[in-house]
Amino acid sequence: MNFLSIENGRIVDNRGNPVRLRGINLGDWLLIEGYMLCGPNEPEQAIRGDLARSIGARQTRDFFRQYQDVFIQSSDLRRIRRRGFNVVRVPFNYRLFLPSPEKNLYERNGWKRLDWLIRECSRNGLYILLDMHASPGAQNYDWHSDSAGKAHLWDSDKNQRTLVSLWGQIARRCAGEPAVLGYDLLNEPILGDKSLLIDIYQRCLQAIRDAGDNHIVFLEGTAWSDDFSGLDDIDGDQLAYSPHFYKPYPFVFNTELDLSYPGIIEGNRWDKAALRRELARFYRLGRSTKRPVLIGEFGVNTRCSRCHAETRWVKDCVELFENFDFHWTYWSYKVLSGHMYPSGLLRYPQNPRWIFREGAKTGWKTWRHLSESDLRGILPRLDSKFFTVDQPVLEALQSPARP
Repeated sequence: MNFLSIENGRIVDNRGNPVRLRGINLGDWLLIEGYMLCGPNEPEQAIRGDLARSIGARQTRDFFRQYQDVFIQSSDLRRIRRRGFNVVRVPFNYRLFLPSPEKNLYERNGWKRLDWLIRECSRNGLYILLDMHASPGAQNYDWHSDSAGKAHLWDSDKNQRTLVSLWGQIARRCAGEPAVLGYDLLNEPILGDKSLLIDIYQRCLQAIRDAGDNHIVFLEGTAWSDDFSGLDDIDGDQLAYSPHFYKPYPFVFNTELDLSYPGIIEGNRWDKAALRRELARFYRLGRSTKRPVLIGEFGVNTRCSRCHAETRWVKDCVELFENFDFHWTYWSYKVLSGHMYPSGLLRYPQNPRWIFREGAKTGWKTWRHLSESDLRGILPRLDSKFFTVDQPVLEALQSPARP
């Protein structure tokens, strides 16, 4: 594989040839999000805590270690590459990379997982974008940062030092790895003081460069990576932007029933032209700063993908990304799937007794009532061979020329 870098605002290989990155997120692998398993949107610490109260801390760590083994395997990476993708964005919880106290609920095997991922992606021609989805103290107040409702990264010097140190350690580990595309420093940071975000980004960037690592560093904006004002002040090279795109929100997340696309949503007409207007500001930002743009997340709840409403949204997004010369990674690879929040490219159609599809209220929360034997029976069913491909969405993602 070629080391990728930025020249004149474009991502290129080591011969200077432009590279177009089209990929998918490996969500729910190294950080648990309840809705993706048909469970409640609670932080991972609450999900693990519920299970530990039922079966014990050691057994909980063992369960999630085996969960990681089966949820993403070498066969998944091969399938991803065969389907035309060339990059995987990997959301992870920082807790997996820290020393593990005996009673801790996290298995702390991040370095082992990272080594395996680099080896397998190198074999399969896939680039890796490492995404700090849950940072020390949490960079936002939502469940997907493993937050209990507060963003304590911003009010704790210790948390900030831990974040900077961890990126330095990762950089020392990955500096010589061509399969690593780069580092997404913080997923969807939420804070009012932009100067603090800029300072944290600058410190993380310095730690990475001090480790002798010149991989691309991806910057996310505030307001769920939608607002990038002020980030052009960050000093450094090999920098790119990574917006997220989930608009129009009520349609994409299915928070209101019977919406369709194109159509009137929240009093406005949403169609391809409306999407273009929303995305054009990211194009202007990238052009003005000579920094590439990678749409780190976009996705839709596919209530009825063959009815073409959701599929058309995906297809329009991908075509616009190509027109704007954006790179992208779809959210997400596999999801048990419910009727709210983005669905996965792979979905689980069966309804065993451990799945509840009433919404983000039950699901995994009922697992605390299951025996260890029951839990061991769940794990094999999480192999991707038991999932089905959302074929219309796959075809929409493949609509541009394959990389």
